[in-house]
Amino acid sequence: MPVVTAAAVPAEAKPITPAPATNLVSKQDSPEVSARSQRQFDVQDVVASRLAATEIWLSQRAETTYSIQLLGTDNAQQLKNHLNQLSKFVEINDVFVYRTLAKQRPSLTVLYGSFNDRRAALDALARLPAQLKTHQPILRTVRGIRAEIAQHQPS
Repeated sequence: MPVVTAAAVPAEAKPITPAPATNLVSKQDSPEVSARSQRQFDVQDVVASRLAATEIWLSQRAETTYSIQLLGTDNAQQLKNHLNQLSKFVEINDVFVYRTLAKQRPSLTVLYGSFNDRRAALDALARLPAQLKTHQPILRTVRGIRAEIAQHQPS
């Protein structure tokens, strides 16, 4: 699966506010360095968090629910960088990540949003900032995502 990026970003979507730092950085660091270090720490945890949230999301949504596929990557560091960038434009709790195969290699796919119908997903896709359209986002259904995951489960 090539890197595919985009996200359905409602016009009213707000960037997330990073959690306050909790003694992760020494007091000698400048506020700018402390904020950067905290953000990187959060990004590392967010991958596992989004994988778990995606399992729950997929188990609770109707097969006809739509989402916007933003990207796919086989590089964990690249994924962390993308999630850090995404969090500047969308609520990270609306971002989902699942494991799959692309070109016979393990890959992680990133989705944005949960929409009850195609029209709502298309409207959100149209409102995405240009930075989130660089990887040509596509619409996906929960049915298709579940089928893709099942296809790549070990026998």
